[in-house]
Amino acid sequence: MKVTSKGQVTIPVNLRDEYGFLPHSDLIWERGKSGLILKKRNMD
Repeated sequence: MKVTSKGQVTIPVNLRDEYGFLPHSDLIWERGKSGLILKKRNMD
């Protein structure tokens, strides 16, 4: 993945499908030991 000049990244379709990232999904970034982790936000 590459970051655009606007700070955007495109998540490949196979990963969006596998992890259920749909349009307008609420995602969060978390710091991990070896880098950033992208997760779907729980809407409990």
